[in-house]
Amino acid sequence: MNTAIEQLRTLVMEGKEYIPNREVRTFTLLQELTFIEQRSQANYLLAMHRFLKELRSLPDALIGPGYGWPIASHVCRTLGISKICLGFGLSPVDFWGNADSDTTIDIEVNEGSFALAYFKAVEVFGFGNVARTVERNDILVENDSIMFHGCRNKLKGFSVVVCPDGVANHYKVYEVKGEDGVDILYIDGDVKPTGNIHVFRFNIIYSDTLTRIKQIQQEIIKADKECPELYLIDNGSAFYYSDGYQTLFDDNDKGLPFFGDNLFKKLANILFDEILWMEDLLTIAALYHSRQIYEIHEYNLEDFKKKHGVVRLFDKWELPYGFLYRENVCWFLTGCVGMTWKQSAQVIQLMTAKKQPDTENLKHIYLHHGMDNGFNEGELNRTWDSLFNRPSKHPLPSMAHYAGLMYQYAYLAKLKKDFPEEYQTIKDKYHD
Repeated sequence: MNTAIEQLRTLVMEGKEYIPNREVRTFTLLQELTFIEQRSQANYLLAMHRFLKELRSLPDALIGPGYGWPIASHVCRTLGISKICLGFGLSPVDFWGNADSDTTIDIEVNEGSFALAYFKAVEVFGFGNVARTVERNDILVENDSIMFHGCRNKLKGFSVVVCPDGVANHYKVYEVKGEDGVDILYIDGDVKPTGNIHVFRFNIIYSDTLTRIKQIQQEIIKADKECPELYLIDNGSAFYYSDGYQTLFDDNDKGLPFFGDNLFKKLANILFDEILWMEDLLTIAALYHSRQIYEIHEYNLEDFKKKHGVVRLFDKWELPYGFLYRENVCWFLTGCVGMTWKQSAQVIQLMTAKKQPDTENLKHIYLHHGMDNGFNEGELNRTWDSLFNRPSKHPLPSMAHYAGLMYQYAYLAKLKKDFPEEYQTIKDKYHD
């Protein structure tokens, strides 16, 4: 019988053949699989693959494209855990390169899928092997029921804990009535990330955006119109819905997340005459996140770029606003300089904590590899200092996180542009 890692390798390589435009790289897949084996995470990913495959099969379910780090993982893309991938060769250093990172996968769902997720997990893994823990501080178990105290807002998330050998073998569990009166197993207390290979934890997160998309899709179908799929299975790029980007330059963006924000719109108009690529949207999102838009208003755009330091690599690659995302730093340190994933993860940790004095050994390695790969020492020092002396006080965000958000928002913009009547029917449920 094949081991868990052998089963995972087989699924990954089979899945790779069905990825549009070959978004994933074999070299990155093999590196990821090595880290997964070393950290004994194969069974966890196999369980996630099995669960999500079943959950996505539900006709009323709408599952997000991925939430956070899985979008940077080529393994997660081939397994269908994420439906898009940062396919330009970025290594998920933050996850696989850091032994202390949390392997918990978050799953965004629409309102209808939110209630079904737990019961689908029970169907897949068995009642005694699945339990819930609710992400709230005002929940008590009374009279064998979950009691919600002072809840004015709907439940926004919960954790699902899967233990193939029985949840009761690892936690104190209660058999109680859930919100809908159905029996569930409940763990009273927070379940923190665990290295136990017999405990699989994932989080179910309610998404207003996915709920909104699903409602519009239903209106389109009711009108006997053809509704575009949220995820393409052919025709190349995962970031296909680029025609929705142009709403940033017209009056069709009100009520849309990010797109409808005046500051976001101003940034789009300052930086671009036309937005053709997801990378353009991600540039806007990063500058918006750092609030550097206020500085952009004060400077000529070229002066702004000069102040913040253009990163040039071998006179071929240019990052005109410096490093905007952690993934940019990962790509530079591993793909250009030649540092290992682990070393790059350590640099990013210290960069986030603003602890440049603690990087002496890492900087020595960085300079050694960088000069071996053709960079001059002055350029390397300037780039290194830019990591720790950023003008913004905000830490570098995750490109994977923003890619998942922007994918949904671009699709929502496409629906508003192409199906205005159907969009209008659900508009009053949401604030502009």
